[in-house]
Amino acid sequence: MGRRYTQINADQTAGHLRLSAFICVPLIWLVAAQVQAAEWKLSVQPAPVPQGGIVFVRLEGGRTPDQPTCEWLGHKYSLYPAGGGYRAALPVDRLQKVGLAALVVRAAGYQQPLATRNLSVVALHTGPIEVIRLTPERMALNQDPRVEEESKRLRQIVRTQSPQQLWKGDFSPPTDQPGHNFGKQRRYLEVARKGRKAAPGWMSYHRGTDFSLPPGTPVPAANAGRVLAAEPFVLPGNAVFLDHGQGLITAYMHLSEIKVKPGDTVSPGQIVGLTGNTGRATGPHLHWALYVQGVSVNPTTVLHLPDLFR
Repeated sequence: MGRRYTQINADQTAGHLRLSAFICVPLIWLVAAQVQAAEWKLSVQPAPVPQGGIVFVRLEGGRTPDQPTCEWLGHKYSLYPAGGGYRAALPVDRLQKVGLAALVVRAAGYQQPLATRNLSVVALHTGPIEVIRLTPERMALNQDPRVEEESKRLRQIVRTQSPQQLWKGDFSPPTDQPGHNFGKQRRYLEVARKGRKAAPGWMSYHRGTDFSLPPGTPVPAANAGRVLAAEPFVLPGNAVFLDHGQGLITAYMHLSEIKVKPGDTVSPGQIVGLTGNTGRATGPHLHWALYVQGVSVNPTTVLHLPDLFR
C-alpha cells in the first residue's frame, strides 16, 4: 500500500510539473512580448485630426523591428527609418467619417502590437456649396475617351513610394497670396447657351488648393524632390508631379508651360512651370495639390511640419 501510494504521488507530481511547464512557457512568452512592446514610444500629431489632414507618427525605442507598419483607417502603411526611430505620414481622406479611429503599429516577429492609439477624426467645415460654371467645351472634357486611362495612370503616380527622404524642412506655398477652396463642396454646371440644352451637372469636393494668379506667373517647387510626371493631361491640363519621398507627392496643375522633365531632381523653389488655364479650368490659376500615400489632403498641413517629422 505504501509503495502504491508513493507511486501515485510521484505520478501526480510529475503530471503537475508537466502541466506547470505547459502553462508557464506561454505565460513567459506573453510577458516577454508585452515587455518588448512596452519598450516602444509612439508620438502622434495632431490630435484630433481633421478630415483632409495628416497624422504624423514617430516610433522610438526598443530593438530594431522588422518591417514596421501602421494600420490606419483600413489601410496598412510602411514606417520609414529616421534618426534612430521610424516615422510615417498617414492620410485622412476628405470624406472620412468623423469619430474615433484606431492607429495600430505592428512589426514582423511581434505577436502583439508595438503601440496603439485611438485618435479623433473631426469634421472639416468649408462653408456653403460653391457653384462652378463650365463652358460646353470644358464640360465635354469629362467625356473624353482618354480620361479613364489617364485616371488610372494618375492614381499610380500619386501612390509612388520612395523610402528615402527627399524634402528638406518645411514645405513652401507657391505664392505669398492665400490659397483657398481645399475640401469645399462644389456643384459643376454648364454655362447656358441660347438654343442649346445644358449638359447635366455633378457634385464633388475640391481636392487641392487654388491660387488666383495671372497667366505666366512662375510656379516654384514646394520642396526638394524628383519629377514623376511633367506633361499635358485632359482634366489637370499641363501638370507637374513631384515626389518628395516617403509617400509625399505635390502636384501643380493647369500650367501654361512646363519647365522640367520626368526624372529631374529639383531644389526647393526651383521653377517647375508657369501658371495657365489648361485642362478643365475656369480661368487662369494654379491648382496646388498634396497627396500622402495616394490620398489627396490639405497642402497647408506640410507648411509647418512637426518636430517629430523633421
